Amino acid sequence: MLERITQPSSINQQNEESNERSHHRDNRGNYYNTWNWGNKLQPVPSSFEFPICNISHLWNFWNFGNLAENIRPYRTFHDFNMPGKKSKQLLIRARKVMEKIIDTGINNQTREDIRKFTFQESKLFFVNAYSK
Repeated sequence: MLERITQPSSINQQNEESNERSHHRDNRGNYYNTWNWGNKLQPVPSSFEFPICNISHLWNFWNFGNLAENIRPYRTFHDFNMPGKKSKQLLIRARKVMEKIIDTGINNQTREDIRKFTFQESKLFFVNAYSK
């Protein structure tokens, strides 16, 4: 369950983005922001660029988000949440790669179990799946 707290934003925003961010807390106790742009609340700022990184970092972003920037797990994103065409394409590609890793590593767990993994459990799952 998410807890919502609203406060003024301190980041530099583009014209179409409002001066308000909402903060949500997940069941792990992490806080994530939402940004108002495109006439709706979005899980990323309008300046977001999907990261180009190695697969292990992508796995962490996918499952835990970017905690330094209070961005929720990337697995929760939809293509309409991405502010640019390149980020949309990278999200679609990342989803395919992450689904393949999950399909390869899943044994007796469900996808819901994997979403609830701690960082250490997630790391172990990734190493085992990626090494197959």
